Amino acid sequence: MLPSAHRLTRSADFLVTTRRGTKVSRPCFVVHVMPPPGAIGDSSTTRIGFTVGKGVGGSVTRHAVARRLRWQARSLLTLLPDGCTVVVRALPKAAVASSARLGDELRSAFSSAAVKMAK
Repeated sequence: MLPSAHRLTRSADFLVTTRRGTKVSRPCFVVHVMPPPGAIGDSSTTRIGFTVGKGVGGSVTRHAVARRLRWQARSLLTLLPDGCTVVVRALPKAAVASSARLGDELRSAFSSAAVKMAK
């Protein structure tokens, strides 16, 4: 589980990040990353939130996908600059993907987002 300091919880933070952040798409999810200068709040830690809609499946499936994504993201937050705000929006393919595939795609998306923000 993610430490509370790394959790994105306010709906306003989700909204701003998805609307103004850098977007990186992968087959299982879409990652929105807000760079540190535009991040909401005074926190210097990277904060991450997950959106898993009904299109992914029933409640048991959605929660399982969210848990697997959270577990994979825990160790990958260091790929992004400190202070970023991240929203991971799961797509229906995430329900049938293995945890290893989710981890690989998340690593790839975070790396791509870091490169995009550096430009």
